[in-house]
Formats: sequence, structure tokens, C-alpha cells
Amino acid sequence: MGPIPCYSSFLGNGFDNGRTDLKQRAKDKRQDMTMRKGGQKVGRGTYWDLANGSRVHIADQGILPRDDKVRYIRFPSIGVLLLSPIIGLLYVFALPFIVIGVIGRKILERLFNFLRAISAFEWSLNEAHLIGKKKGLQKRKGDQTK
Repeated sequence: MGPIPCYSSFLGNGFDNGRTDLKQRAKDKRQDMTMRKGGQKVGRGTYWDLANGSRVHIADQGILPRDDKVRYIRFPSIGVLLLSPIIGLLYVFALPFIVIGVIGRKILERLFNFLRAISAFEWSLNEAHLIGKKKGLQKRKGDQTK
């Protein structure tokens, strides 16, 4: 025997005792925080532009500004207010590691530049360097002329 139909509006739409209604509500909640594109028709709410952080408030229904390359996310303002101290705290914890990384990179760059400078040869392969530096060469030329 099949399921018994239930016609009460409290329990849902017929045979499933309200499970479809609960699934639909859960789906609607998931769609509340999904990505939207500019120029798309949306319901009321607060939409945040992910590129520059600007906020667009739609009172009833409206169209999101700009072209379809701009992405918006629907997120309540109270959520942003609650998340901002947490994000700030994470930044404060990460800042010392960022500073150590930047300073370490500068030190390693200078060390490698120094090592490259002292290991570079100052002569070319097609010249003979058996008589020393140029001062020694001038001295020897002067001795030969006398």
C-alpha cells in the first residue's frame, strides 16, 4: 500500500508529510548567500560587491548595478558586523609573521646579492692577465722604454 495523502497545510503538500516544504526552505536559505551577477534581478536584501567591498541595499526587488562581470554576494549587514572583529583578530595574529617574512626576504636578497658580487670574476676569457693589474702593466711599459 502507498502513502496516505495528507491535505493539511501544516504538514506540507500531500504525500510526504512536509519534507518537501522543509527541503524547499533549506534550499531557499542556501540561495540567500549565493553569488549574484551585476544586472541580475534580485529580491530584497544587502548585496556586497566582492571586488571593491561596496554595499548595495535593495529595498523590495531590484536590479543589481553594473555589468555581469561584477559579482555580488547576499550577506546581511549584521553578519559583516559580527565577522569584522574576527577578521581583524586574524590579521593581528598574522601581522608578526608577515613582518618576519618581509624582513627575512630582504635579508636573503642582500645576502644573495653580496655572494653574487664577490663570486663574479672581473676578467674575460679572451684577454691575457699574466702581468697583473693596469698599474703593473704601465710600470713594465715604462721599464721597457728606458
